[in-house]
Amino acid sequence: MFLQAGSTVFIEPMVIFDLNNELHVLQSEEMLEIERILSHISSLFAPYVNELREDYITIGTIDFIFAKAKYAISLDGVYPKINDNKEISLIGARHPLISNDRVVPINIELGKTFSSLIITGPNTGGKTVTLKTVGLLCLMACSGLFIPAKDESSICIFDSIYADIGDEQSIMESLSTFSSHMSNIVQILSNCTDKSLVLLDELGSGTDPVEGSSLAISVLETLKNKGCLTVSTSHYSELKNYALVSNGFENASVGFDLETLKPTYKLLIGIPRKK
Repeated sequence: MFLQAGSTVFIEPMVIFDLNNELHVLQSEEMLEIERILSHISSLFAPYVNELREDYITIGTIDFIFAKAKYAISLDGVYPKINDNKEISLIGARHPLISNDRVVPINIELGKTFSSLIITGPNTGGKTVTLKTVGLLCLMACSGLFIPAKDESSICIFDSIYADIGDEQSIMESLSTFSSHMSNIVQILSNCTDKSLVLLDELGSGTDPVEGSSLAISVLETLKNKGCLTVSTSHYSELKNYALVSNGFENASVGFDLETLKPTYKLLIGIPRKK
């Protein structure tokens, strides 16, 4: 036998070799015995499979109920009224993911005298948070969860809630910011019904302002004609002016303190943003 220089050689004495083989045999027998015992124990429960399944479902349901209750307590949530009038009335609504010591509650109504709300205001002023608050609270209520709002808040049950929020541009799919938004909006227009809630952030942005505002008006008009409830945000003054003269539309804005030059995050229904 020839070995290369620097090689490491392990020599196992014959006694150790026999003991090692015996150890492996015993380990294999141990595993077989464990499997036999587990199989026997499992067979003892076979007559009670249906009862165990029912217990599993019941325990899971109870745990889910307690989890919802614990979450409701942590949010200081309320049980919203469910209406059949296709209306949203949120009083003192708070975003569920913003801590109570920082969140600014908002009041928002939709569906009573108008079906489309257009929110204008400065960047970082709370427009997108307002959209998300409305969407999340409606989803929570439709899921049987308490919502972070005040008593007398009311919502209806929607068949779907559609949202186009954020920037989904993709280099891999050759989608610009504008193209990605339009791709989402086309799908929304194709699938929404008169029982849908639609949330649109910065509608018509990412392209020429004149074309973008005209496109945004067309989209909002189409959604109104379909009977959807719509909340949208925008910087376009054309949309603000359109809401002033069109039935079914209403302006809103997020507050801004001119003295401190800081947003107040309060939602003002019926008051468009000043230029």
